[in-house]
Amino acid sequence: MPIEFSCTSCSAKFRVADTLAGKKVRCPKCQGVEQVPMAAADPEPSTIAADELKLREEIPAPLALKTTPTYFPKTKRPEISYAEAKSQVAKPANVLLSLLGASAALEVIGALLGIAASYCFPAAEWGLIVASTSVTFAFVTGGAIFGVLNFKNLDDLDTAWRGIYSALIGSLIFLPIAVPFVIQAYMLMNDKKIAVHFHR
Repeated sequence: MPIEFSCTSCSAKFRVADTLAGKKVRCPKCQGVEQVPMAAADPEPSTIAADELKLREEIPAPLALKTTPTYFPKTKRPEISYAEAKSQVAKPANVLLSLLGASAALEVIGALLGIAASYCFPAAEWGLIVASTSVTFAFVTGGAIFGVLNFKNLDDLDTAWRGIYSALIGSLIFLPIAVPFVIQAYMLMNDKKIAVHFHR
């Protein structure tokens, strides 16, 4: 039966064969030399049973540890890829860019005609009014084109919103044919699956 004892230097507990009783051994932890104590006489079986029973009564039952499960938040990945988002915004963006480009061209032509009319007919004030109005609308349309380009390329979200609003105002006044495409662009920008791909 192995003999268990503790090192007097480092208090490390170790077990040796009973054949080493009374001999000196080296502690595996601190390398100190210890004398192995003599093996204790085997107690009677009835005494062992009584001692075990007493120990079992004295030792409390282990407490059940209450553990709360650990939840790690999942990182949200976009539900659609960047390429899919770009392909969904491409159609309304291209149509709006075409219509807004045509509108800007007409406004520039209107401004040039207004300026020409004011030079040809200096008494007629309507030429300058037409020119200044056309230039104003050309700037608004240019802002809308810039915003729609941001929408098409999924660039700056705020600029894209301003462009869509400008396109909506311009289309309600001058280009009613563009209204369905502006509404489609508005709905796509409100779609969270697409909105996550915009640079912010």
